[in-house]
Amino acid sequence: MVSLRLFSFISSVYLFLGASAGMLLSWVFLVSPRPWSIDVTGNQSLFLGNTLRGGITVEQWLATLKSDVHGDAASVVKEILLAQYRFSALVFLLASLLMVFIVFLAPRNRVLNLLTHFGFMAWLIVFGVVMRPLSHDSIHSKFYFSMLIFNIIGTVSYVFYLHKVQILIKERKEKELKPPPQSYREHQEEKKDKNQ
Repeated sequence: MVSLRLFSFISSVYLFLGASAGMLLSWVFLVSPRPWSIDVTGNQSLFLGNTLRGGITVEQWLATLKSDVHGDAASVVKEILLAQYRFSALVFLLASLLMVFIVFLAPRNRVLNLLTHFGFMAWLIVFGVVMRPLSHDSIHSKFYFSMLIFNIIGTVSYVFYLHKVQILIKERKEKELKPPPQSYREHQEEKKDKNQ
């Protein structure tokens, strides 16, 4: 019984902490007027690559953008970047809220919880492939690897929890199917009937 509660607790706490961290990060990116300046190391490697990263910042790179057609190309690129960051942060915020609702409002819905674990794992794998250009020193990268490790621990814990629950259900069914044990007197009377 203790191990059941422990496995369930680990998987629920992991989902809750992951969702809370996701809400906090996405809110910071959502309200910031310059979200690319939050994780400087990660954004420099993403926008500029490893060759230019040491000598120029994202702000300096944006300032150098010029176009013959559009006079202020930097402001257009900034608006596009801002829209992309805000959209991503909003999606991340809504996904994190959904995870919190699942943890609190549907803790006994085992199928939904298992799908949440596997869905989060699939999203982390896709996120890792997409964000591969990010530097290992960036906040995004550190957060990603910690979430991936916690996801594996949480998912394995929840699978163990489901396995233990299935064993308990099977044992209960077997007990219900077994006939109740006979008393000593009933046993003796049955013997007499057989002898006669």
